[in-house]
Amino acid sequence: MTARPSESQTIRIEPLQGWEPLKLDDIWKYRELLYYLIWRDLKVSYARTQLGIGWAILRPVLTMAMFTFIFGWLTQLPSDGIPYPLFVYSALLPWQLFARIVAGAGSSMIANENLLTKVYFPRLIAPISITVTGVVDFVIGFGVLLGMMWYYQSPLTTAVWVLPGLVIVTIAAGLGVGLWIAALNVWCRDIGHAQPFLTQLWLFATPVIYPASLVPEGWRTWYALNPMVGVVEGFRKALLKTDSQSDFMIVPSVMVAGLVLVSGLYFFRRTEQTIADAV
Repeated sequence: MTARPSESQTIRIEPLQGWEPLKLDDIWKYRELLYYLIWRDLKVSYARTQLGIGWAILRPVLTMAMFTFIFGWLTQLPSDGIPYPLFVYSALLPWQLFARIVAGAGSSMIANENLLTKVYFPRLIAPISITVTGVVDFVIGFGVLLGMMWYYQSPLTTAVWVLPGLVIVTIAAGLGVGLWIAALNVWCRDIGHAQPFLTQLWLFATPVIYPASLVPEGWRTWYALNPMVGVVEGFRKALLKTDSQSDFMIVPSVMVAGLVLVSGLYFFRRTEQTIADAV
């Protein structure tokens, strides 16, 4: 009895016409590759380091200490009645998650150049794997925040249940911006050089080191179009009971984050077929 040859799968790549579907189900078909890239990114992040995963704690803690010394002690910025270290650290956690996703997703095509030019797979898998790595660092850093809240005798509020939603908004905004950068960076490497500088400017346009109450009331609606404004203020209000306007600011922030993510997905989808040729 002759054994039948195994059936091979043929993938046909055609140019996109008009508004093509995103085909997000392809990510599930290639889930094993996604798992591998997530594991690889986690290992590479802390490979050959003495502290290993401790860097997920050290980075936000050292940044918090520097901001506390400069802006809390020397400049004496207000902190809504919250101890300044706790005030800053609670904002740094979502901000650093956002910045990590933007940086990782934005450079994901260049970082995976060898893989992109050899085999076909949904290009969206690469920036998504970086996103998961950033979430792992966030979870570790959140444990430090709980320890700081215990030290400053600041109990959890009943609004803590909104935190997962705020994390989702952060991921959506970071991934959306990262997808735009990833696609543009392939064609113009200046984008990659400018990204760290623009992210630093974005930090100071977000109420991380200062409360949003310092922004003139007439400008707060426009200010909330920064998707991280509503997230940062929401984190503080949910965790620390700050007297902020996060309920008002979160609406435009969520809308902008959703718009950035959807537009980033479609723009990335339109360019992913030519990425391997340009990278």
